[in-house]
Amino acid sequence: MREIKSLLLVLSVLVTFLIALPGCEGDEGVAGPTGLQGEQGPLAINVKAVLMPGEGDGGGQSITSITNSPSIPAVKYNDYNARLNQSWFVGGGRLAYLCNFPMEAGDTADMEIAFTKLDGTSGLAEATVTLPDELSLVDPPGSDVNVILGDDFEMTWNSVVGADAYMVIISFELGYYDTADVFQIHLFEEMLTITDTTISFAGSILFPDAATVSSIDYFYADADLSGISGVWNGSEINNITGDGMGFLVGLGYADDLDFGLVMPEEIIPGEADDKDQIIDYFTRLVEDQ
Repeated sequence: MREIKSLLLVLSVLVTFLIALPGCEGDEGVAGPTGLQGEQGPLAINVKAVLMPGEGDGGGQSITSITNSPSIPAVKYNDYNARLNQSWFVGGGRLAYLCNFPMEAGDTADMEIAFTKLDGTSGLAEATVTLPDELSLVDPPGSDVNVILGDDFEMTWNSVVGADAYMVIISFELGYYDTADVFQIHLFEEMLTITDTTISFAGSILFPDAATVSSIDYFYADADLSGISGVWNGSEINNITGDGMGFLVGLGYADDLDFGLVMPEEIIPGEADDKDQIIDYFTRLVEDQ
């Protein structure tokens, strides 16, 4: 289960950085003649990569996204070859590489990307990152916690060696009947990077107004926390050196929380069919457009 959640976290981080950081500024290449497409632009390849530790041989996982490459690069992590995955991120000339190799918390990884430049010479982009140690929750203790409908929620964790920041991914989903006996869904999802070791969420964003809730049909919620090393969205974007620009992000082992819901006495659990109610809810959303 930990391996599955780790891979999902890596994917979440990479997709988030691909959206939030669509490009990086690098040094301009040598100006060529002006043609129909304008002046020649940067020659460096653009790299966005995420690395996460595992347990035992081959446990480390990396996903590397490369654009602006004039050739098919060869990607290595600590001399382990990454494989090109032709089914991921191929739109717009994006190349995706996957690699599994021995990598645990506190270890250092060297990434090398070798490719052939437009002029036929060899290019090499490099980056190094040391993974943070494991993060542990201090408050609330343990991995299961009950939250009260409408109340604020706060998490505190230990300061992690090697972490430049911390990533928090939280999701709350509540299916309920309002006081007019209409099925509703309240959804809150957020992915944050912060430097503090405490974060709080107001009950008003986690939950609907308790006064509007007649009965609860279902409740799903979880939170994942991890240390981050290298670059993140509040720091210097570029840590790729040589003939490349972009970033390599290192994640620590993730700690996670599963939530149970404590309801006021006047609110009762519902017994309706989740599937039918959810279909009805989204049908009403479409009809209201």
